[in-house]
Amino acid sequence: VAAGLKIAPESTEILINNDSGGDHVAWRGALTTENSFLFYSHDIHEIRAYNRLGLFANSEMLITLQDDDVPTDKRWIDWSLEIFHTHPRLIYMTGYRARTGTGGPGNYGLGKSKMPTKTAGQPFAFAYKLVAGPLHMRRSTWLELGMFNMNFSCAGDPGIHFEYEYSLRTWFRDYQAGIYDCKFSHHVGNWKSSGTRANKKVSGRRAEIGNRNSRNVKFMYRNLHGNADAPLMRKAGLVQQLFQKGKLYKN
Repeated sequence: VAAGLKIAPESTEILINNDSGGDHVAWRGALTTENSFLFYSHDIHEIRAYNRLGLFANSEMLITLQDDDVPTDKRWIDWSLEIFHTHPRLIYMTGYRARTGTGGPGNYGLGKSKMPTKTAGQPFAFAYKLVAGPLHMRRSTWLELGMFNMNFSCAGDPGIHFEYEYSLRTWFRDYQAGIYDCKFSHHVGNWKSSGTRANKKVSGRRAEIGNRNSRNVKFMYRNLHGNADAPLMRKAGLVQQLFQKGKLYKN
């Protein structure tokens, strides 16, 4: 991960939250570039880490990575910035997977349907519900919308579906969300047998939180999402359909 981050432009600010009980010395040795900051907030997990480090950050563009996402092409941030510049209402984007809006093929991204459109020369499409990560946000609107919802996990628990909820909040507030091909290596390392999948107990807790948060999303956005006729899913689908016709949806 550290080696992948070093291919980012020099002006990029790199913030690492070391959520583990160890590896702090290793991270200190790995972060050798300017504008690199290491935080040690043990076992708070992703929602609180992203919110805390997002508040600390200086840039208007925030990008969150998980510990198994590794950049492979030094242009991935340049592509992202150009996509956001091209689409002024776009405030939220993933480089992994996303659910399409009404009329779409179902899912875009790794192992899913090919994106039918491009921006900045890269596959890009507007999408209804994003899956982490990396996740890209405009910091000003991320703050305006209240950051990530901390009710989706207790400190130390995985924040499953927090990115779904922020996707729906984005469309509800009449902004846009999307997906692009960031050319990452995903699921690097022993992700299937570590962290919240390390044993039956933590895996069971992960499943419990996932089921609870799925119900939370359905309750929070009842009558607004969940089927092809739902307003937010229709809106996302309409934006993408107009984009495919060479038109830009503005409000």
